[in-house]
Amino acid sequence: MPSKLGPHCLRATTGARRLIDAGCRIVKLVDDFSLAPELAGRPGVTVIGRVFAGNPGSAEEQQKTGEHPEAAARRFVDSQKEKYVLNPAIKLWEGHNEPVWGSPEEMKWYSDFEVARIKIMADMGLKCVIGCFATGAPGDIELWKSFTPAVQAAKQSGGVLGLHEYSSPWMWWMT
Repeated sequence: MPSKLGPHCLRATTGARRLIDAGCRIVKLVDDFSLAPELAGRPGVTVIGRVFAGNPGSAEEQQKTGEHPEAAARRFVDSQKEKYVLNPAIKLWEGHNEPVWGSPEEMKWYSDFEVARIKIMADMGLKCVIGCFATGAPGDIELWKSFTPAVQAAKQSGGVLGLHEYSSPWMWWMT
């Protein structure tokens, strides 16, 4: 099976380009989408986009306001819609970055948010990377059970589960 590992590019650097030219099959671009048109044309390469989000805030902030997951998803997508439109070479987009949930109820809210985001993005002809959890998270199996509907929705829509697994062999190496 081909690797699902690839560079996380904040800028189009020569180092990122070397990794891509070495055969990475997945490339994530954050805010600098200048490589997207070239990469999207390469056979077997998946390009993921992520907008560095400031507004409407983190997933946890949205959840704590009591906002309904569908309304929160709509507000999130609307806040980034211009980037999606300006970057048609990217068809797969991440949502919130590395959310942290402490209870099954909170995770259910996030699952419902992601299911709604998947539907909204599909209406735009786009797909989602859901979850985008940090290394080792969520660690509690009960939280994963609460997130299952989102995983099923992503699978049905051609989206993917994103896990940010980094920093090996030790966190302070930031590798």
